[in-house]
Amino acid sequence: QKGTATITAVCGNETAVCEVSVREAKELQEDEPLLHWCGDLHAHTTNIHSKDAFRAREEEFPEDMVTQVREEGIFDFQIISDHAGLPDLAELYDIYRTSEACANGDFVILPGAEAEVDIDSTDDYGFPQRSSGEVLSINMEGLCVTKSWEDFIEGINPSSFTIAGLAHPQIVGYSKYCMWGFRLAEQTIPGMKEILHFVEIGNGKDRQANLINERVYSTALDCGYVIAPSCGSDSHGPVWGASFMPGRTIILAPEKSKERFLDAIKHARMYATEN
Repeated sequence: QKGTATITAVCGNETAVCEVSVREAKELQEDEPLLHWCGDLHAHTTNIHSKDAFRAREEEFPEDMVTQVREEGIFDFQIISDHAGLPDLAELYDIYRTSEACANGDFVILPGAEAEVDIDSTDDYGFPQRSSGEVLSINMEGLCVTKSWEDFIEGINPSSFTIAGLAHPQIVGYSKYCMWGFRLAEQTIPGMKEILHFVEIGNGKDRQANLINERVYSTALDCGYVIAPSCGSDSHGPVWGASFMPGRTIILAPEKSKERFLDAIKHARMYATEN
C-alpha cells in the first residue's frame, strides 16, 4: 500500500529502526506523451573484486560515482551494479540509500547488482563454453552467485517490478578462455520471460563485440522475450558517466522517476545508441 511506515527489528540487545516509503507503480496510459531519457544501465562503484577489500575500502565510494555523474549533468538515470558476490543485502541497501541521497533528485538511481549464473558446457564443436554469464538484476530482493537459472530466480526473489538483463553476453577470454553463450533457445526455466527484459549490446569502450552481442539480442526476440537493447559503461571507476562510454541507453517515459523507468524497461520502451 502507498504511504510510509516505520519498521523496528529487535535481535538480542540490538534494535534497528528503518523508515520505509512506498510509492505507487505507474504504468503508461495511452494519452501520455513519451520523452527521451538518457543513462547507463551498468556501472560499478569500485574496481575492487575482493569481498573483504570491498567492505574495507577507503576509496571509490558510491558518492564518488554519483557526484561525478551529477556534476556532468548528462545522465537522467544510473544503475548501481556492483558484483553480487561483494556486498551483503544490508550493504547493498546502504549503498543505494547513500547514492539516492547524493543524487538529490537530479537523476534517478536504480538499485541493482551484477549477478553470476555459471553453467559450464561445450559448444557444437566440443569446445568449452559457458552457457550463462553475468546478469544485471534491478530492484531485486536477493544477491546471487549461482550454478543454475532456477537458483538465480529463487535467489533474487522476483516481484512484479524486478528486472534482469544479460550483461555483455559474448565475451571471449574473461574468467574462462571460452565464449559466454546464454543459449536462450535452450532455456525453458519458468519465470525467465517475466524478469529478463534487456540485452546489453554495447558494453564499455570496446565496440568490437557489439555485433555478436546483437546476435544474442536477436536470439532473445526469436525466443519470444519482450526485450530491449541497452548500452552500459561497465565502468569500475575512478571515471564514470557519459565521458567514459561511447554508447547510451535511452528510455522512453512520460517523466523522470524510478517508477516510470522501471515500467518502461519492463515493456521494452528502451533502445541503445552510440549517438
